[in-house]
Amino acid sequence: SRELPAAERRLLLPNFKGVAPVVFARLRGAAQLGVTVHHLADAFDAGDILLQLVDPAAAVESLLRTTTRLFDRGAELLAAHLAGAGSLGPGTPQEGPGCYDSWPIADDVDRLGGRGIALMRLGDLSWVRTADLSLPRQSPILSQ
Repeated sequence: SRELPAAERRLLLPNFKGVAPVVFARLRGAAQLGVTVHHLADAFDAGDILLQLVDPAAAVESLLRTTTRLFDRGAELLAAHLAGAGSLGPGTPQEGPGCYDSWPIADDVDRLGGRGIALMRLGDLSWVRTADLSLPRQSPILSQ
């Protein structure tokens, strides 16, 4: 894997640490998102960085779709690296403290909705038929 330019590294760890990095990246208007594979450490999301990948933020994707797509990209990145190198190595220490965000609160969800960013869309649930859902049509959680 290639070394990422400094501008791209700012989009990844140590920035957007926490349980919902996609939520806070979208709230802050990040044009790109990404994936970081890192060693575990005592502090949350603080381990040495092993692999990183920048990925464009699709404005029309729901948070669920973006999050699951990035999980897939991270698994693919790790599997491809292990298939080629066979091991992960020591990693690179993170530069600076970054930022940590806890769970999103109701105001965060409202701000996302105000920007037209859905938590999920019915199409995200491709394995469920719409007729099987008993949610109201105007659910604040779902968007068409």
